Amino acid sequence: MLKAKKVVYQFLVLAALMLTIEAVAQRDEMAPVTDTYAIKNVTIVQAPGRVIPMGTVLISNGLIKQVGASVTIPSNAKVIDADSMFVYAGFIDGLSYAGIPRPEERQRPRDVLSMAPPYEWAGIQPHLPATQFLDPSDKSLVQMREAGFTITQVVPRGQMLPGQGTILVLSGEDKSEMVLREGSTLFSQLSGARGVFPATTIGVMAKWRDLYRNASYARIHSANYASNPAGMERPDYDPVIESLFPVTTNQLSVTFDAKSDLDIHRVIALQKDLGFKLVLANIEKGWPAMSKIKSSGAGVLLSYDLPKEAKIDSSREMETDRDKEIAALEKKNVEAYMQYTSQAAKFSSGGVKFGFSSMSAKPADLKKNLMIMIENGLSEDAALSALTTNPASILGISNIAGTVDAGKMANLVVTTKPYFSEESAIKYVFADGDMYEFDIKAKSESSTEGAEVIVGTWNYTASSGDGDSEGVITITNDGGGLSGSMTNSQVPVPGDISDVSISGKEVSFVVTFNMDGQNFEVEASVTVEKNTMEGELITPFGNAALTGEKDPNN
Repeated sequence: MLKAKKVVYQFLVLAALMLTIEAVAQRDEMAPVTDTYAIKNVTIVQAPGRVIPMGTVLISNGLIKQVGASVTIPSNAKVIDADSMFVYAGFIDGLSYAGIPRPEERQRPRDVLSMAPPYEWAGIQPHLPATQFLDPSDKSLVQMREAGFTITQVVPRGQMLPGQGTILVLSGEDKSEMVLREGSTLFSQLSGARGVFPATTIGVMAKWRDLYRNASYARIHSANYASNPAGMERPDYDPVIESLFPVTTNQLSVTFDAKSDLDIHRVIALQKDLGFKLVLANIEKGWPAMSKIKSSGAGVLLSYDLPKEAKIDSSREMETDRDKEIAALEKKNVEAYMQYTSQAAKFSSGGVKFGFSSMSAKPADLKKNLMIMIENGLSEDAALSALTTNPASILGISNIAGTVDAGKMANLVVTTKPYFSEESAIKYVFADGDMYEFDIKAKSESSTEGAEVIVGTWNYTASSGDGDSEGVITITNDGGGLSGSMTNSQVPVPGDISDVSISGKEVSFVVTFNMDGQNFEVEASVTVEKNTMEGELITPFGNAALTGEKDPNN
């Protein structure tokens, strides 16, 4: 009997030991070989104007440990011989929707036509954090990292007050690994709710004043009740109003989406009236209001999106009045294009520090558009500041990010040549000490597998609550990639199609339209069956169902 028990005991011990060995093996298999890296023989651009020509950056445990020409490399470090390469601080995006899926469009109830509809239907939810909506697996987060971004501030989608921002580090696989700071800002926009109050810009501004002043009174009442509640009415609990308490004391900034100069004037007027701490973001047309922006003291995040290049057809003969009208319009468009492309240079030379926002832009366009801005007067140092030190200051994280200095987060971008040169490419990105290596050749290649599904001319109808519109989608394959154009009866100028993705019968693409010098994007997601397509268009103005048929003659 005792012998049998001994045998059983030995078996259990052996089984436990085997499980322990297996668990350790699995953990070692999942973990990186080392979290210590030495990038040597590299030109280190610590910050704009601070360069070490040939040095080493040592990182470990997610931090920059040493930077300099003489660095002792520990034996456990993975050495990256970056001869002729350049290292920069990881880029910081000031405002984006990265990782935040578009909400499903809901039908508005018929009983919310009052001047005080439920907060949810009025687009007022300032108490909700962006992390509540964040999808860490969203491909947009990967696309940002591929462009060199290592930190981004994300905000919820919505109308007037969608929620609070969260600063993310673009590393890890779940929220707990990615969140750097929750509740980093209160996000707002002059966007009314559909069919309920506030539905107009003026209504949004009036509602803002009402909420802010109610929050100011409620905060004082709550403080008085907390210190001496005897004989006082207990404050009502209102998460919307209470979320504005730190805004009324300037402990929490308000980041406003302000694309145009008119939006900027309105937001600054609101800020001047109420006194909250302001960041103006996603600015596309801000040069007419630059002096007002500077005097306001607001933080500034420019959109790095640019309109399609405008050109003048010099071969056109001026035979009719129509020819002259078209030529005048082309000249106007060229002048507007020059204003947009030189905006960053004007802000820089005017002494307005700014970062960038990707909210209305594509990460893949970052370098291309920066090069256009540099061609139109922006210095390389100013461009680098807008990617690193300036947004770090605006987001309040300069002590941990924005420069290549010992003690800061190991967020780095390593390029094959100086970043602001046409032939440079990003080879490595370090985010929170995690290394991501890119196959430069593979990145430049474009796959057109399955192109026959979508290539051709399609006549379509788009249906939404606002009615129907018609147009033509044209997709071409030039051997190097898929592209095309899309017309719409409600938009005067055709849009350019890009980012075509094919998975079997499922096709998605992005259309960039330009109206009055400003771009807006439409995302298309369709299923193609023989000569028909069916799917959805996602636009800044709402979603629309799309049905189409292939033109047999094209």
